[in-house]
Amino acid sequence: MKTPRFTPADIAALESGLALRQQQVDTQWQLVRRLMAAAFDGAREPRSPAYQAGVRAALAHKLCGTPKTLPFDMGTAQADAWLAGCDEAYAILKQRLQPQPASV
Repeated sequence: MKTPRFTPADIAALESGLALRQQQVDTQWQLVRRLMAAAFDGAREPRSPAYQAGVRAALAHKLCGTPKTLPFDMGTAQADAWLAGCDEAYAILKQRLQPQPASV
């Protein structure tokens, strides 16, 4: 297989595209952090680290495209908490995507 030869313009276009994509990913990760803060930095019942990890994993999966892999054995309390956290993340995203009523 031949090694492709790129012109300086090709390289600049590739670098520009990569920089834009990185900026988009950074913006999505900032959104994950803001949603996590809104969900857990306030007055609510405390949630376990496994539950919060599930919320973070599902938000990152949906918003950033990261793989979502259950880090606990099925049938354990940690797995149940993690999966419940994923459910909360989907509820957060569903609420966020609903159209807001127009103010009169």
